[in-house]
Amino acid sequence: MAVPLINIQDVRDLLDLSDNVTEQKYNQHILSAQNWQLKELIGSTCLQDLEDRKCSNTLTDADKELLTYVKPYLIYYSYSKYVYNSMMQDTNNGIVKFSGDNIIQLSETEKKHIKQYNESNAEAYKKDIIKVLEDNPDEYPCYECDDCCKKEIKGRSIFTI
Repeated sequence: MAVPLINIQDVRDLLDLSDNVTEQKYNQHILSAQNWQLKELIGSTCLQDLEDRKCSNTLTDADKELLTYVKPYLIYYSYSKYVYNSMMQDTNNGIVKFSGDNIIQLSETEKKHIKQYNESNAEAYKKDIIKVLEDNPDEYPCYECDDCCKKEIKGRSIFTI
């Protein structure tokens, strides 16, 4: 079972998330961002190791530095997922949104705009996360960078002669 690396209060501290949103309702978006975007970025082994150390309260200094960038990364991605779904209500006539006392269809443009805005904010932390991982190879032997063959860290590339 995945251990959330952030919590709903982290989201409320950075963004304008209503106190009416419950942790139970929001946590699925945190775990989704963690298991999709963060896992894709740092790899499943590094993510699992980080979750284990957070759960056992044995975070290293490098972990704490890494989490300073992972935290906003996950906040923005989870909020993007939440907003994309929060304005929608399933009905027998399809998905709708509420506007006052009226129910109107949510446009694709409206959904995409909010989603893209928050994903762009999350992506701003990507390079910092990778830098911490690459600067601490002893702490994160699980991390394998995309261009390791080009740097010849992991061996010769099949593209070099």
